[in-house]
Amino acid sequence: MKKQIIVVFLFLMGFQFVVSQDNTVIPDSLTNKSYDYLLERLLPILSNKNLANIYSKSYLNKGKKDRDTLKTLEGFYYLSIINDTSDSQKYTDSAIALSKNVRDYLPSLYLNKGYFYHIDRKYKLAIDNYLIAKKIAEEEGQYLLFPDIDYNLGLVKLRIGAYKQALSTFRENYKYSIKNNLHNNNPYSHMLTLSGLAFAFKYNNQTDSASYYNQLGLTEALKLEDTIAYNKAKVFEGILSYDQGKYKNARDSILKYIPYMEIAKDSINICLSRFYLGKTYQNLGDLPNAILQFKKVDTLIEKSSGYLIEVRENYNILYKHYKSKSNSKLELKYLEKLINFDSILYSNNTYLNNTLFLKYDTPNLIKEKEKLISSLEKKNNTFSNGIYLLSILLLFMAGLAFYFFRKRKISKQRFELLVTQKEKEVVIPKKEKTTVSDNTIKEILKKLDKYELEKGYIDQNTSLEHLAKRLDTNSNYLSRVVNTYKSKNFSSYISDLRIEYAIVEIQKNKILQNYTIKAISAEFGFKNSESFTKAFYKKTGIYPSFYIKELKKGQSK
Repeated sequence: MKKQIIVVFLFLMGFQFVVSQDNTVIPDSLTNKSYDYLLERLLPILSNKNLANIYSKSYLNKGKKDRDTLKTLEGFYYLSIINDTSDSQKYTDSAIALSKNVRDYLPSLYLNKGYFYHIDRKYKLAIDNYLIAKKIAEEEGQYLLFPDIDYNLGLVKLRIGAYKQALSTFRENYKYSIKNNLHNNNPYSHMLTLSGLAFAFKYNNQTDSASYYNQLGLTEALKLEDTIAYNKAKVFEGILSYDQGKYKNARDSILKYIPYMEIAKDSINICLSRFYLGKTYQNLGDLPNAILQFKKVDTLIEKSSGYLIEVRENYNILYKHYKSKSNSKLELKYLEKLINFDSILYSNNTYLNNTLFLKYDTPNLIKEKEKLISSLEKKNNTFSNGIYLLSILLLFMAGLAFYFFRKRKISKQRFELLVTQKEKEVVIPKKEKTTVSDNTIKEILKKLDKYELEKGYIDQNTSLEHLAKRLDTNSNYLSRVVNTYKSKNFSSYISDLRIEYAIVEIQKNKILQNYTIKAISAEFGFKNSESFTKAFYKKTGIYPSFYIKELKKGQSK
């Protein structure tokens, strides 16, 4: 959807388009632009994937057309750092294939490749590529890359449980950066090194040192105005508080900063944070909240495949909890998840230094699982009870089907009423006594009519105070007039105006019908899709997605 919006914008600005081989729409006018022109516009927008892809593809196509190996390679390189993992791997391999005689980009390309393997949990391949990157960087004198490469090497060692080796790597990296003044030349890499050191010290049970380097990392994050790194360090501060037995501090810190991890979609740190939050609640005697957090960790692991050895304990806790509650079904569920967790770690040879316990522990868990299944089988109901339950289920499903059929029928009727409604309903309120003078009321109502005509309500910053200032009155008078003469409070007044306008515009404008609900929400002044959907349903009795779907059906007939 974002890509479509960008394309529409460029079209309105007078651009013509060509389409690349992978269906990326490229303005035809960019084909004659210089490399410098394209690069000047590309570099500031690297984080804007859709727009950056347009300039990168233009750069790449120009390099291919000119048969310029270096420029083609650069085009692949820019695409590799813009796109998601699967596409980035493809572009990186294409760039490496062109780099036989152009070695400047090779260290960065192999660093990227190692990172892709790291994400895919192929740690041996990740290490191999990081080492190739470092070897070529040393040969080419690209010493500024050393901290980035060593940081990623240290992360792999942390991931496979080689904690002492990881600490050694981060320490050497830190010393090298300070000695060669790289902490000033490449402050972002220095900040990452501090973060890596903090984690390595934690996993080597040196909490005070971990806290010290985490504080240094916080300071660097503030200097660089890197909010993601700052929030990550604050969450880690909470985890360290847990290690120090400061459970209330740990709970408060993690609860405060974990939403920022979720905004950044940092699945690994979200998983760790919720795991430690669960352990914190456990130590504070709040078992219900602890179990809730452990279940959230389970969901995160399933969604992200984040098999961290540290959170293995999560399944052990859930399994033992339900065993103590004599809840055989949930006990079996989490026992099976624990066994599955172990099998993935072991089969992938993920944690090279920590798999021995799996060889001896897992068979015992499997025996426990078999006993549990046998116990559950003995408790199974008779066949007739099964038929009885099945009958109840079928009746429930039939009732559910009837409910959704009736709900859809009602929604359809409301939709038809909505699209055939020519004018909005006029409500004539009863005039109530008010302390506002008649002249003031008339003036405010006149200005409100103009405000509605000008569609001022689609401004997301609209508030009672904001509108009162715009109408040159005070918020108290405005609120009373709206309550009395519009028969609703101010919030409902603005919301209804927006929805009434949205109903008409969406029906008329087919382009809007292809927007996401989030984009439509912003178009009509709502700050998020949830508030728009709720307001739309309250006003019309149907959801906006259903309204758009039915409009499209009618157009296709």
